[in-house]
Amino acid sequence: SVLLKHEFFHQMLKVEQEKYNIKVQELSSTLLQITERNQLLQELKVDLLAVDNADFQFRKIINKLDRILDSDNDWETIRPRIESLHQGFIQELSTRHLELTYNQIIFCALLRMGLQSKEIARILGIGSDAIEKNRYRIRKKIGLNPADNLETYLASVY
Repeated sequence: SVLLKHEFFHQMLKVEQEKYNIKVQELSSTLLQITERNQLLQELKVDLLAVDNADFQFRKIINKLDRILDSDNDWETIRPRIESLHQGFIQELSTRHLELTYNQIIFCALLRMGLQSKEIARILGIGSDAIEKNRYRIRKKIGLNPADNLETYLASVY
């Protein structure tokens, strides 16, 4: 009976882990699609700006592209999914490190998902220098040594 309960618990845990992995893959895929779309829109804007003698219609198109690129709708759609998926991690990290800001905690969740700095920069709409500054500030607030790996630490949190 104890063995059956243990086996049942193990199977349930395995199913939950598979569900979690699927949700992480879906979120990663969505994030990648959004960043690729935004990159294409940015390239289109650059191309339009390069056209000589751009008329009023071009300017209207460029303004529309700016509004799309500047909107936070994508981020507002994705943020709740990140919060839901990493709720335990976010709560634990917040409890352990009260000095981390909410945005730094979300940044840590993205790192924990295995996203590369370049991908995170595109998602958050910031440059690679801002990513490195963010990593540095988080490492400092957490109290990691230069030899310690931030991602390894984050993986151990929850």
